[in-house]
Amino acid sequence: MGAEKTIWFDEFPPRRWQDVFRYPFSRKSRRNLRINGTPTEKKIVYKLLVSATGVPAILLKNYKCGCSTLSQAVYFARTGRFFDGDIHHENDVLRQYFKGFLINRDILSNRRMPSFTFTRHPETRVISAFQNILLDKKNGQSPVTLRAIASHGFREDLPVAAKFEIFLDYVETSISRDALLTDPHWRRQVDNIGLAFCRHDFIGRIERFREDFSRVAELLALDAKKRSAFSERYFNRSSEPGFQLTPAQKRRIREIYLPDFEAFSYD
Repeated sequence: MGAEKTIWFDEFPPRRWQDVFRYPFSRKSRRNLRINGTPTEKKIVYKLLVSATGVPAILLKNYKCGCSTLSQAVYFARTGRFFDGDIHHENDVLRQYFKGFLINRDILSNRRMPSFTFTRHPETRVISAFQNILLDKKNGQSPVTLRAIASHGFREDLPVAAKFEIFLDYVETSISRDALLTDPHWRRQVDNIGLAFCRHDFIGRIERFREDFSRVAELLALDAKKRSAFSERYFNRSSEPGFQLTPAQKRRIREIYLPDFEAFSYD
């Protein structure tokens, strides 16, 4: 079975031959061609940027590292309220994904404002992805991931520990076939945040989120009242896993995510 049937790749946006012929007439086609002309290692980063008019900093979402909460913070900085719904689908206030790609690329590449992001220990991050997408099924990527991982032997009737072993097989195969176009929920963090070419003004850690969010609040220019309103909120939290990692699984995760362990000093 071909790779396209067994691994989900994060191609953005889909390359369509129609865009070439529609270029003179379609704004969307012109945008898509400009996006697809961006090198992959940069395209996957610019896709995950979030900004808003009047907000003095730009967020780079590192999936499974508090990105729902941090996106809400950007929205809150602009509006003074929380978004009621999936913040990743909000396009009226936030500039993100397709609609925000080109302007966010310009902001980051020309350092027009400070950028910030967060990292997470690779062990808890990959467990969170597994829990959220394959067990809780609360993520929009759940259906496509479940279809792709079935070829690795994943079944609903298996014990949780066996499912996680299969998930690690899937993650390892994904990264070995194309580390950059792997699903960003378990793509290596050094690639998600473009560590090789981006100089971020602040990189926080989920493990000390309360402490590090104070720096985010400064970057977003949140006043004392807004900081207080936001301080107790955390969005889209995954449920707790019903298993413990084995020593063999810990070693395997370290091998898969060694660049993250080394870059962010996770031991």
